Amino acid sequence: MKKLLYVNQNLQAEFDIQKSVAVVDFFKETEVADGDCLDGLNLDCKLVNIAFFEPIGHNLTLRESLKLQKQWQEEHYPDYRSTLISSSFVRMAQRYGWECFCGCWTRSLWNEGYPQYRNHREAAWPHDVGCGERLPNVYVSLVMDEQSFIKINPEVILDEYIC
Repeated sequence: MKKLLYVNQNLQAEFDIQKSVAVVDFFKETEVADGDCLDGLNLDCKLVNIAFFEPIGHNLTLRESLKLQKQWQEEHYPDYRSTLISSSFVRMAQRYGWECFCGCWTRSLWNEGYPQYRNHREAAWPHDVGCGERLPNVYVSLVMDEQSFIKINPEVILDEYIC
C-alpha cells in the first residue's frame, strides 16, 4: 500500500509525521500556465510539490499573502520556487483529518483534477470571499522537478508513495 511522504526542514525524507514539517505531493501531469514562476524547471518530468504544515502568516489578503510567500521563499529556500499551496493539499488535509491547510488562499481553480499551476487563485475556505478580504492563514509550498528532489533524497523510491 502506498503511503504519504513527509520531509524535514532540510527537505530530506522524514518517516515520522511528528518530526516532519511538510508533506509531499506529485503532479500527475505537467500542465503549466503562462506567467507562472517556474523558469528553469524541467517540465518534462513529474514535479514535486512540498506543502508546509505551519502557516507563515495570518489575516492577510490575497495580494499580501503572495507578497509574504515571496519573502518567505527568499529567506528560507532561495534556491527553489514557492507558491501558495495547491487545493490538492486542502483535500489531503480533509481526507486525513489534519487541522492544517484551511482558511487560506490556494493557487488553483476549485475544480482542478490535478494539482496544476494556474493563474486564478481562490480561497480554500470559505469559498465566497473577494481577493481584498483577509483569510486567517497563509500556507506555502515549494516546487521542484523530480531530479532535484531525488538529489536531496537518493534513498527514496518515489513509486512507494502516494502521488
